[in-house]
Amino acid sequence: MEEKKEKKIIFGLIFSISLISYISFITGYYSIDANKIIDMNYINYALNYFFVDGRIFSAIFAIIGGIAKISYKGMYVMSTIGTLIVGNITVIKIYQLIVKINKPETRIKKIILILLSYTYVFHFMMIDNIVFWENSIMTIGILLYINSAKNIILENKLGIGTIQCILAVAMYQGNINFFITTAFLFLLLNRELSKKEFLKKLTIIFAITFLAGIINVITVCIARANIDTVQSSRVNLNIINNMKYTIKHILFLLFESLDLFPHYWHFLFLMISLILIYIDSVRNNKIARFYNSILLLLIAYGSSLGLSLIYQGCIHEGNGRVFTSIGASFSMLGIYIYCNTNILENNNTKIFYTFLVSIYFIMIIINTMYITKTLKDENKQEEILSKKILENINEYETNTGNKIEKFSIRYEDKEGEKRKKIFVSPTNKSELLIKLYSPNTFKMYTGRKIERQGFEDEIKDKYFQEKEEKMLCIGSRIYIQYVY
Repeated sequence: MEEKKEKKIIFGLIFSISLISYISFITGYYSIDANKIIDMNYINYALNYFFVDGRIFSAIFAIIGGIAKISYKGMYVMSTIGTLIVGNITVIKIYQLIVKINKPETRIKKIILILLSYTYVFHFMMIDNIVFWENSIMTIGILLYINSAKNIILENKLGIGTIQCILAVAMYQGNINFFITTAFLFLLLNRELSKKEFLKKLTIIFAITFLAGIINVITVCIARANIDTVQSSRVNLNIINNMKYTIKHILFLLFESLDLFPHYWHFLFLMISLILIYIDSVRNNKIARFYNSILLLLIAYGSSLGLSLIYQGCIHEGNGRVFTSIGASFSMLGIYIYCNTNILENNNTKIFYTFLVSIYFIMIIINTMYITKTLKDENKQEEILSKKILENINEYETNTGNKIEKFSIRYEDKEGEKRKKIFVSPTNKSELLIKLYSPNTFKMYTGRKIERQGFEDEIKDKYFQEKEEKMLCIGSRIYIQYVY
């Protein structure tokens, strides 16, 4: 009874924190692919994008939305609330799993474990999951990956664990690295394993990953053979070129966290954790602890970067959702510290590490609120521009009787400013800000569809010489100069 009460209290607290963190998204958010979903309709999008990408459950989710005739915003809000519920259930799941391995004797240890469990799920890379309309499906996949790792490694339930992993891949294959790293972490926490058993289970982890991947590839091949899709394949088998491209952009991931967390801070948190583990390992003559923690980080980063071998742009395009194990890596190290070191037994290191985890947790909350608000503000910018365009069109059509059928848009940097062109950034997640404002985006905010055409130099030279936001209707077209 006491355990159930504690569970409810913890869930209530962390769910409230999650609601506050994602309040900008809970009120509705349009991701960069939202206009395409709305224009194509749910069922066509499910067939042309989700099914041919092997994401069966996202396709079913979209089809249900289409049959029920739920608005995009309604679906997104429901999905996001569902994500927060499932995500917090996952936090409780992790907390309870670790408590079974190493029960916290003090309140401080309990708090540290709760904070680590929370940031294990709601890390900075998770923001890029929740951006998307089908986020609840991806979050259920994350819960399944954890259950799969638990069943395979901690409970020797190979059959159910394998099925859970296969189902999770069908929900979102980009998070498979989270399964690999979580399973490896559970291996390190299972102290009863002999070296032979450890290697056997490690082999099983990679075999199940391979099996789930092959099944997903077969699903994709069958779908592409039977559906005339408009989506091109994202797989690029020029592995040498892909490796060069990854190496060129790797610092954007390692030190700048894809712009999803303050630059260098995540790396700093990891380095401090490793230093603490090293000091503890030397002090207790257990240097293997340090080597294990290094190996855990290598697995977290290596399993994430594996995708870049066949998908060249995953770093530069800032797909935080495929780097889940990197986002969770500080918390993974933290759980290893909690279970396998004496850092929390020494008073000085315990105080310092409590402070470190608390700062990280606070930064995760503040960072999430900041980035989600920034992304939501981008929606607002698109909406304001779209409605302003419509207002100019309506006024022109009323006054002249001409009908506007096309638009042309050009971009100007503000005076004295030069924008750095990085496709992934908290300030570069909208069509408007990456200079790809489309008819679908205009339709999404206004309900009206008009074609886009190029902006002629002669029109620019004649009417748009000043660096100012301006709209001008000529014939059947509206010309827009957007300053940002």
